[in-house]
Amino acid sequence: MKKIEFIENLKLIRSSRVMELELVEALAYLRNIVILGNGSSASAELVLEELAGISNALKPAFQDMAHFLHTNDKASAEMVLYKYMDTGFSKDLGRFLAGWNDIPPGELLGNLEIYLDSLREDIIDQKQKRNEIISDLIYFPVVINAMLVLVDFIYVAFYIEQQAMFTNLFM
Repeated sequence: MKKIEFIENLKLIRSSRVMELELVEALAYLRNIVILGNGSSASAELVLEELAGISNALKPAFQDMAHFLHTNDKASAEMVLYKYMDTGFSKDLGRFLAGWNDIPPGELLGNLEIYLDSLREDIIDQKQKRNEIISDLIYFPVVINAMLVLVDFIYVAFYIEQQAMFTNLFM
């Protein structure tokens, strides 16, 4: 039973990584659209539909957000990305994407750059933490072996001292 839970947790971790990478791609795509000048005039619904077209794992999230915006339910649209990814960053990004129409065109590129840099830094931090854990796991047996050698030296030194004491006592 625990093995099944472990495998399911592993799948969730992998899917969250895939979603983060797709989110980076989606933000880079939006940045390119804004740089070309097409994104400033596009509505939030159109932008979300385009993002749904280029992503796989986040496609349902983007489609749901576009649907909620089409039905004029901005509050629900803001929470969709958070329900799929369950991070504070996704909640903030959901607000940004749902409020695309309210942001002045001159600020879109700056906001996208900030979100993109923040997400990239989060991914790099996660990779560094994972690498540190792997490094610690590799280093742990070496430390244990060194400790065993030191304990062995202490034991041998104590044994030799005891042997010398007994030979002096009985001679």
